[in-house]
Amino acid sequence: MSSHFKGMNIFWIAITLTLLSSSPLALAEDERTQPAPYYSGPIIDFQTHAIKPNYANATTQYILASPAILGSASDDIVHRIIPGLADDLISPARLAALGKENVHVVSVNTFFPPLPAKALIAAATELNEWMAQRVKNQKRMIGFATIPSPPALAKQEAADGAYYTQQGLTVLRHAITDLGLKGVLFASNYENVFLGDPSFRPFFALAAELKIPVLLHPAVQPVEQTFVNRKNIPAYTGYLDDQRTTLLDLIMAGTLENHPDLKLISTHLAGGVLTSLGRLRHLMGIWPEDPSYIDLAGRKRVLPHPIKYYFQKVYYDCNNAELEDLQLYSSVVGPDHVLTGTDFPWTNDTFSREVLGKVDRQLQGKLAYNNGANLLGLRPLPLH
Repeated sequence: MSSHFKGMNIFWIAITLTLLSSSPLALAEDERTQPAPYYSGPIIDFQTHAIKPNYANATTQYILASPAILGSASDDIVHRIIPGLADDLISPARLAALGKENVHVVSVNTFFPPLPAKALIAAATELNEWMAQRVKNQKRMIGFATIPSPPALAKQEAADGAYYTQQGLTVLRHAITDLGLKGVLFASNYENVFLGDPSFRPFFALAAELKIPVLLHPAVQPVEQTFVNRKNIPAYTGYLDDQRTTLLDLIMAGTLENHPDLKLISTHLAGGVLTSLGRLRHLMGIWPEDPSYIDLAGRKRVLPHPIKYYFQKVYYDCNNAELEDLQLYSSVVGPDHVLTGTDFPWTNDTFSREVLGKVDRQLQGKLAYNNGANLLGLRPLPLH
C-alpha cells in the first residue's frame, strides 16, 4: 500500500475517533478497550405496565383471537406477559425489578372494544381507582392515569348530545387531584385515530393545566396491524410506526404551540422519528399548508418554528435502545431529554443497564435517574 493511501486511512480513522469522542454520550475512555461495564445504580423506569387482575381473561382472549400475533409470540404473551401484567403490583418479579432504589412509573395501556361512552367512562374510573389504591403505600411506584377514548366520547356525544367529553375530562381531573396519580398515559391511537385529532385537544389542555407528564405509548393494536399479518411484523415495527406518526400528528396539530409547557414523554424513542427530520422539513417547505393549526382562540395559524424545535421539547424513553440510538437522540434533543424505560414485564432492566453501562459515567445518572426525577418532582441523585 502506498504511503498516500496509508495516510488517507490514518486520516479517516482519526476523523472517526474524533466524531465518536465528541458525542454527548461518548464511550468512557476505559470502555474502548474493555467490555462495557453494567450500570448498577438506581433507575427511574418510565415503562412498567399493569392490568387490573379481573381484566386478565379478556386480555388473553383478545391475544388468542388476534390474527397479527402469531406462534410463540402468542404463547409468550398469554403464559408470561399477561400473568406479569395482572399481578396486582405485588409479584416477586415486579418487586425484584423495583429493588431497593429504583422508581417505577406504572401505567395501564387500555384497548377497550367499542363500548357505550358511559361504559368507557366507568371503566377508566375503575382502573384509576385501582391504580391509586395499589400505589398508595408504595413510595417508589408512581401511578399514571387512564383516560376513556376521546374519539369514542366525541363521536357518541355528537350522536346523542350528552356531555361525554366533559365527563371524560372529569375522570382525568379526579384521578390527579383526588386520587393522587401523577401523570396520564395516552395510547398512540384510539380506534385508529391519532393524537392530532380535535377530540384530544381538551385532554391535552387539561394535562397542561394540571402540569402533569403525558406518557405516549403504542396502542395495543397499531393502525397497521390489520394489514400486516406475517411474522409478528406489527410487534417489530407497527408499534414504532404508531409512535412516530402520532407524535408528528399532534405536533402538526399545534399541541405544543398551544401548550408550550406540556410535558410529553414519547416511549420507544418515538419510533425513531428523529432520523427523518430532513424529510419532514423538506415536505413542509413544499407543502406549506400542512404545518397549520388552530390556536386557542379558534384562529388558523402556521407553526412559527421549524419542526425540529417541537421535537426538541419532547422527552424520549430509551427502551431497547442501542448506544448509537442514545447518541443520536442526545445530539438532537440534548441528554436532558432522554429517559430510561424497560417495558416491564415484557422485558427486564438487563438490556437497559447494559447500554447505560456504555455511556460516559458523567451522564449515566442523568439518563438513568435524574432527568426523570426532575420531570416527576423527585429529589435527584448527587452526581460525581
